[in-house]
Amino acid sequence: MLLFAAGLLIASFLKLQQLNPGFNYRQLATFETTLSVDRYGSPASLQRFLQAALPRIRKLPGVESAASVSSLPTEPSLDFPFTVKGGAIPRHGQSSGDSYYLIVSSDYFQTMEIPVLKGRQIEQSDSEHSPGVVVINQAMARLRRSDQVVAAFFGDGAIATGAFHEAVNLAALWTLPVLLVCENNGFSEFSRTSDQHPVPLRERARGYGIPHVLVDGNDVDAVASATARLVADLRAGRGPVLLEAVTERVRGHYEGDQQRYRDADAEPAPDPLERSRRVLLANGHTQDYLATIDREVDVEVDRAVAEAMAAPWPDVERMYELGDVRRVIARTRPWPAPTGDPTELRGSQAARAALDDAMADDDRVFIAGIDVAAGGGVFGITKGLAAKYPGRVLDTPISETAIMGLGVGAAMAGLRPVVELMYLDFVGVCLDQLMNQAAKLGFMTGGATQVGLVVRTQFAVGRSSGSQHSQSLEAMLAHLPGLVVVAPATVADMYGLLRSAIDLAAPVVIIENRLLYERKDEAPPSGHRTPIGQAFVARPGEDITIVTVSRALHTALDAATQVEADGISCEVIDLRTIAPLDVDTVLASLRRTNRLLVVTEGVGDFGVGAEVAARAVDEGFWSLDAPVRRLHGPSTPVPYSPPLERAWLPSVERVVDEIRTLCRDR
Repeated sequence: MLLFAAGLLIASFLKLQQLNPGFNYRQLATFETTLSVDRYGSPASLQRFLQAALPRIRKLPGVESAASVSSLPTEPSLDFPFTVKGGAIPRHGQSSGDSYYLIVSSDYFQTMEIPVLKGRQIEQSDSEHSPGVVVINQAMARLRRSDQVVAAFFGDGAIATGAFHEAVNLAALWTLPVLLVCENNGFSEFSRTSDQHPVPLRERARGYGIPHVLVDGNDVDAVASATARLVADLRAGRGPVLLEAVTERVRGHYEGDQQRYRDADAEPAPDPLERSRRVLLANGHTQDYLATIDREVDVEVDRAVAEAMAAPWPDVERMYELGDVRRVIARTRPWPAPTGDPTELRGSQAARAALDDAMADDDRVFIAGIDVAAGGGVFGITKGLAAKYPGRVLDTPISETAIMGLGVGAAMAGLRPVVELMYLDFVGVCLDQLMNQAAKLGFMTGGATQVGLVVRTQFAVGRSSGSQHSQSLEAMLAHLPGLVVVAPATVADMYGLLRSAIDLAAPVVIIENRLLYERKDEAPPSGHRTPIGQAFVARPGEDITIVTVSRALHTALDAATQVEADGISCEVIDLRTIAPLDVDTVLASLRRTNRLLVVTEGVGDFGVGAEVAARAVDEGFWSLDAPVRRLHGPSTPVPYSPPLERAWLPSVERVVDEIRTLCRDR
């Protein structure tokens, strides 16, 4: 399938610096040093990486020896000691000094550069790097013009998907140096390619205005020659090209596939290995030489299989280490307290200020979305940023899958993308990129990659936007492990949650409420961060706990003020983060008040309120003196009619009635 056909385009568009030190092994010097690793890495992940890397380190020219991995701490800390005698070269042509890079070859990455200091430890603070893969390398994520190209591989079945169209359209529009390689094996699962597509791929390429090159996919030399020529064209700035390699699927679509859909009498295509063998023999290589290669390959494969079979099953702890976003949040460095005086801002101004400050502080941050540059976004949040940061605020077509995909790919390459989804309701058209790519890649790659992606979006009920532009879908996104979901309710959190989201080495969906954009309030000074994963007690109280999400906070605060005249003291909690949920703050409040009301502006069934109520009953049952109650929208689409819309939303009056009912026997 076409994974990240849109995804890696942004890395190509911004042309990231490629890690290629161009070193000469004869320059290698012997040294002894201590490796200080990014404090956000997992000790267990680091230890596994170093164990795997040691054999390769020992084989490097100039390496005298490489010690075994020393005992690592069980908790993340500033320095993980690892001593090695090995080869290093001065970085950037230095002939002396103590700044060195350890060069480590990898089967999965062409080069890994681990900065070390000879004779003393160093501290690095980039939290975006995957623990145990590119352990420390600030240079990786810097925007830089280069001749880098991107190759995206996909099968012939994928060209019928919307992701293919959006990716190729964006590549052509931006004249990206992308080689789109279609491996056409004649079948899309059980169906013949000819039965799936009304026109051949070359006609599709013509529709996008890009070249199409057809090559025999079973001819290694032909594929290599065509690829070399096309890559040279890409580096010359001639834009994307479709390379269609016609090959044959030699096995079924899945294990046990009996392939009854195939023609049993069809002549098989020539074996590319046998073809290559004949070419090598014709060019003067001997049978003995080829037999030696075969034996070496057999030994390498057999050894790899034996190692895999002998390896232990992964620890259960490993599942949580990789898959629980709480671990990523816990590893995020606490930022210093901001300086300066608070100011009064509107919510929209606070969001813009957060983007502005983040882009000023970190040149890896960029913004992409529909009309975010020239138009400043549909609500004007990004107005003026394109002029202030040329080339870092990118207008895209109306292609939500491509927008999310380019964000995923850019984050994998070490950037800090902030992509805008104009309305939360539109998440359905791009959900695959969030659910199956952004939320899963860190886990599925064993921590080899991290997706520090921020998706800014918004919703609201109350301005007759209709059923398709008013949905509160945070519970749906919160049900996807690997995603962080936050919902600011105050001006301070419009700024602080966005800054924290951009810092986090995990995908974050930040759901703003557009009815709060023009609400004025005190904003924190520049640099403020709101902790992700921590709820906030917006109003202390003694008689009842009211838990809220987004704009429902203000409804609850107004209701709490009204019942104060009745002698009822309400504690109001703003969750701020939906996933992961801060249950501890809710339970601590419930132990004091013994009553719980949850107010949200989404549909109640299977919603955030249902989860909070379930956790309260499960873990806080003995603190309850009354039933847990929820106020929310009914299980109907949000109506357009203003009176119906008002009836759909929880109102201050309804919240007041619920408070009085729950507290009547206090």
